[in-house]
Amino acid sequence: MRIFSEHVRESKKNVYAFGVIYIMVSLIVFAILNYFAWTAGPVTELFLLYVVGWISFYVPLFIFYISAQWKVTETGFTVNKRVGIVVVLSLIVGGYVYMKEPRILVVEKWYYSLIEAFARTGEEVYFRGFIYTLVLKLFQHKKKPWMWAVLLSSIGFSAMHTQTLLPKYSTSIFQVLLFALFMAYMRHLTGSILPGITIHCFLTGGLAGVLFGWIIYVLFVLLSYHREEKIWSKAV
Repeated sequence: MRIFSEHVRESKKNVYAFGVIYIMVSLIVFAILNYFAWTAGPVTELFLLYVVGWISFYVPLFIFYISAQWKVTETGFTVNKRVGIVVVLSLIVGGYVYMKEPRILVVEKWYYSLIEAFARTGEEVYFRGFIYTLVLKLFQHKKKPWMWAVLLSSIGFSAMHTQTLLPKYSTSIFQVLLFALFMAYMRHLTGSILPGITIHCFLTGGLAGVLFGWIIYVLFVLLSYHREEKIWSKAV
């Protein structure tokens, strides 16, 4: 029994080491791509490089669900009162915005909103889902591991956005960092990445982008249900 537990512990250690390496390599690759391949406005064409990059945002979670026995709920896909408040407020604000400005429903075309939703939800899944959870696990013996999770996931998110160094990009890297810190703190408060998905998708994909992002979120919640996890949780 002792040998088995040591084997499990060693296996999990190797998986976590893989996770750290994956993060470092991916951040370097994303930083290079964002600097040299960035274009203004929403993504309107599905270049293979983009698609591979977006898919790579989602892949680590599934690896850790299987290899490290992570629960789907602990990676930011949960249901609680604060998540419910986010949904209700989003519907109210979204309805008001749509009545004032119907064009905010989509970004030029529904297709563009769908692309943006998949990409931006992927960023939330990766940074506020995977990296945030990994840091929580690695720093679990610290006094406040959530603070490390908020800080390090936000630094990683900011480091990836090297397009902020380009003269034509209107947002500074400091503003991106503040945005990331806010999103990560919302993740801490609610235990969910839904607030981040909602805000991020709205900014780039309009109201339709939010809808598509929510659909992806629901799919993860259904996966959690399929794995017989406790979906309902208490917020912090």
